[in-house]
Amino acid sequence: MQGGDIYFYDSNDSTKDSDILDHRTLHETILVKNGHNDYERHQAIPTLYNILEANNSFIPYVYHFNRPAVVERLAAFRLFQEDELPKSMDEAIAFQEASPNHYTHLHLAVMMRDMETVKELYESGMVIPDAKDAYGRTALEIAVANGSIDTALLILDNRKEASIEISANWFANAFRMGFNEGFDRLLAHPLIKVNLVEVVAVALQNQSLELAEALIRNYSINPNIFIQSALLSYDLSTVELLQRLGADVYTKDNMANTALHHASWLLDERVCIYLFKQTPASLTEKNNAGESPFDIILQQAREHSAAPSEYSQKAQKVVGLLVEMYPFNLSDRNHQQMLTTLLEYAMDINDHALFTQIAEKAKNNLFILDKTLVMDGMKMTLLHKALITNKTDFAQTLVEVGANPSRRICNETQRFSGNPLVGKSGADLMPDSLAPKENRRLQGG
Repeated sequence: MQGGDIYFYDSNDSTKDSDILDHRTLHETILVKNGHNDYERHQAIPTLYNILEANNSFIPYVYHFNRPAVVERLAAFRLFQEDELPKSMDEAIAFQEASPNHYTHLHLAVMMRDMETVKELYESGMVIPDAKDAYGRTALEIAVANGSIDTALLILDNRKEASIEISANWFANAFRMGFNEGFDRLLAHPLIKVNLVEVVAVALQNQSLELAEALIRNYSINPNIFIQSALLSYDLSTVELLQRLGADVYTKDNMANTALHHASWLLDERVCIYLFKQTPASLTEKNNAGESPFDIILQQAREHSAAPSEYSQKAQKVVGLLVEMYPFNLSDRNHQQMLTTLLEYAMDINDHALFTQIAEKAKNNLFILDKTLVMDGMKMTLLHKALITNKTDFAQTLVEVGANPSRRICNETQRFSGNPLVGKSGADLMPDSLAPKENRRLQGG
């Protein structure tokens, strides 16, 4: 259990546990049946010890349930009475050794946000330097993870050792609980050593956007470092923040993959839709393996087209979204090739609706409609292929959008093989009902 609210209420109160649970707001709930004045609260301390030992909890607030609208910060809560604090290091060490979780007085005071006890422990010198609990955590780590920045700074100010290296993961729990204030002061402390890039990443993952923005600006951190992760998690608020800070959505990783490459492998339609609307050149951008996002999408779609499955449906949906949403430039050779490839794919999977949708985009563009293809070692156009494979409805559509039925293809290696394409045009193979009137004479019509 990584967090909890302690609800104090009168044991004589008629409030039911179910009513109390209805009021919880932030984290998992710990119920302590006890009174609400200082004396009665102190009587609950053994129970609190048990809770901390049993659950390894971070506890942000005390709620008084007889006054549910009032929230008391634990800064005013005293975990130890003065006579319960250690009078010697032997007592401090004995206390930790007796703790099932190997907590010191300082660990417990930090976990309960008892700032006064933390001060008293340092003033008396009864602190075991860098003592770790059974989970390997120091009191400083718990303070950071619990968002207790003032406590963390107090611990740092009392260090007699050199600088300390802390992990960015310490911050994750605090950010999840919504504690953002004061971390800039902590990170600026002269004794702190931390990977700021990792801290920003943790802040972004936990939606601490203001803090992340401040760190990126104040420490001149490159926002491109985080853009792919934000895109692939479809965290658009983070993407917009990073773009505002100068990030490029087409930043490449060390293998020259963009986020669109990764989204294409994953067939993540949300990310693909978002990126299809961005710079059109991205779809043909090659990675170090020579693959473009377009290549990857078509490869995935072809591989999964043979056997219907949830994944094949997903692949076909991404192809459909690509056709519908991508801003094709019909004068761009790369885009012309993409549309020809998409037409061939739609014909291969026998999806006439998709084929018609693509063909309408390529209307009267012979650079797309009449581009030379290769099938079984033979050169041909889309129209030739449609007729050879007896897909006359596809052939009809091609003619209607302006494909040239008189286009001849010469296959040198098969000139004398008796192949039906040798020296013939699309019109030679076309049924009379499909051939344009001016070409019907080629069929004896």
